[in-house]
Order: sequence, then structure tokens, then C-alpha cells
Amino acid sequence: MSDRISVSELKEKLRYDPETGVLVWAVKVANHIPAGREIVHVDREGYMRLYIRNNKLFAHRVAWAIHHNSWPEGVIDHKNGVRTDNRLCNLRNATLQDNRHNRIDRPIGASGYIGVNCCKGGQRWSTQIRLAKVTHYLGRFDDPISAAIAYDRALTYFHGEFASTNFRLGLI
Repeated sequence: MSDRISVSELKEKLRYDPETGVLVWAVKVANHIPAGREIVHVDREGYMRLYIRNNKLFAHRVAWAIHHNSWPEGVIDHKNGVRTDNRLCNLRNATLQDNRHNRIDRPIGASGYIGVNCCKGGQRWSTQIRLAKVTHYLGRFDDPISAAIAYDRALTYFHGEFASTNFRLGLI
């Protein structure tokens, strides 16, 4: 997809503001799309998209290419998990696996925290993390916040800056 459109063609047709993440058409591309119109189409998965010469492009990849003067080699991850936030400070190169670790749509249990479950009897809270199809038990705790903190520490240890923790999501 990206190899069909050169970065120079992107720069001719589009303007990108790295501070706001806004992409606008620099030229009139159709009767209903004048120069200066902002790219606002959001697809079913929540990503901003645009079309150039019948090529469907992700706005975050286009923004990266315009700013860095080359198409990204891997996946571009939205640090905050907001797929329409294409500010340069929110975009980073990632592997597909890193990008998956940064998901924010994981289920939250009855505890109100990701990775924290109530033990039998409802008196204590347990947490565990699953890595490479192996479940690692992290312990039992007297309250769900302590269990969530233990979960977040383990997740950060294994996934670094790509960890989608309870704290980062505002649950703690």
C-alpha cells in the first residue's frame, strides 16, 4: 500500500501539523474535497483513513511518513491508545507484538482493575499475568489496589513502555 505512494507525493497533496496531529489537503483533490479540508474519516476500527489514487492509507502512517520523510518500516503505535490522536508525540515505531501489548480494550473484572480477580470467599484478591501461553501467578493481596499495582509492575517489567497498565488507564 505505502510503496505505491511516494513521500514526495504525500507532501504535495497534504499538510501535517505534528503538534495537533491534523492532516489537511494541500490541494483540491475532488469537487467535494477542496484544499484546506481536514482529514476526518474514521474507519470501523477507529483509525483515521484517507485515499490517494484509490490507495487506502492510515492517517497515522501518512503523518509519520511526512514528518520523517520515509514510510515507517514497522507498525506505528498510538502511545495513549487513542487511534485518532495523530500528534507526533503520540506516535512511535513498534513491532506488532508491542502494539498488541498497548491495547486499552482489555476486559476489566469485577474488581474494577485489569488482571485482578476476587478469591473464593471474597476476602482476598489475586493477580496473574499470561506470557507466551504461560500463566504466571503473582500472588494474593488484601485489597484490589495492591493486586493491581503488582499486576502493573509485572506488566511493565515484561512489556516496558508498551504496557497498558491500570495506572496508565486511570483505573488506579
